[in-house]
Parts: sequence; structure tokens; C-alpha cells
Amino acid sequence: MSGSIMIRHSAYQVDWTELDREELEKLLRHEKDPGIDEEKLEQQLDTEKLRDQNFTKIYSSSLKRARQTAEKLSGVLDIPVEEKEELKEHRFKGVPEKVFQEGSEAVRQYLLDRTREKSVETDFTREQAAGSVLVISHGFKMRNFYLEIFDGDFGILRNNRRFRNYLTGFDFSKGVFASLNQEIGRLV
Repeated sequence: MSGSIMIRHSAYQVDWTELDREELEKLLRHEKDPGIDEEKLEQQLDTEKLRDQNFTKIYSSSLKRARQTAEKLSGVLDIPVEEKEELKEHRFKGVPEKVFQEGSEAVRQYLLDRTREKSVETDFTREQAAGSVLVISHGFKMRNFYLEIFDGDFGILRNNRRFRNYLTGFDFSKGVFASLNQEIGRLV
């Protein structure tokens, strides 16, 4: 029996680093909600390891990329998905022109700095730590959950692969790395 884990949704249909500033800001304000690249999900997902985990429920952000990932995993596992608003990615107002012109890493750093200022409701996630559920959320939001639950150093999480790569995340009870991605590793 597995513990509960939180992972980042599957890859977008579009690469956010290639969006112009206007399109990126629509994404950050949740005015644009791109779906996932289903072919990439099929290639990366290790369904055999997923089935071995015995999850009993899937919780998902209501944003399309998380919801579509959850629906695919639900189909593999034959278990229900429940959407939770507290799992949605943070809303950001925008990115200053100067930061945008410096490139995608500067934008990412700017958003990470804004993420640190945001809080999350962790009662839901703390309740899941004793169960066996799969939670699908977003990279910036996951950092906040991790910090609230495990009291970590935000600076260390900036480049941690569990928050940057799709289908990766952490175990709620131990904080250890977890992945459903064949390219990254195995589900812990």
C-alpha cells in the first residue's frame, strides 16, 4: 500500500517559455487554461508502477492541465477524481516587461519570489498524509504546500526537480521524492 503523494500535472500542449508576454500573463491570471500534451503523457507515464500503488482516490486542481492528467490516471486506476479549488495554481497579476525581456529563467525566478509570498490552506493535505491518495497540482503551488508541511527552506526548492518536472512531486508523510514519470525515476 502506498502513501499519499502530490505531483505536478503532465506537460502542456504549449511551452510556456515560448509564449509572448500577453499570452503568458493570460496563463498566469488563469484566463488561458491550456490542456496537456496527451502523447507526451502516454510516453512518460509508467502505468504498471502506478497500478502497483493502490491509490484509493485522486484529487485534482480544477485547471485543465491538472484535471486532464487526473482523468487519465483515473482511467488507468479506475478510481474517482475529485476537484479541489485549494490545489489550483497561484494567480499572478503579471510579469514586468524588464523581467520578461530577460528570458524564461528570469520570469521563473520572478514567479518563484512571488510564490514565497503566497500562503496555502494545508488542512486538506495534512488529512491526506495518512491515506493513499494521489493529488495533482502545480509546480509553484506544490512548493508552498511542501514548505507548509515540512518547514523547509524556500531557496532550496527553487531548482528542485520534483517541482520543475512534470509528473513528479513528493510523499505527504515523508516529504521524499515521488514520480510517475519514466524518464525521472520511480514512484517512491
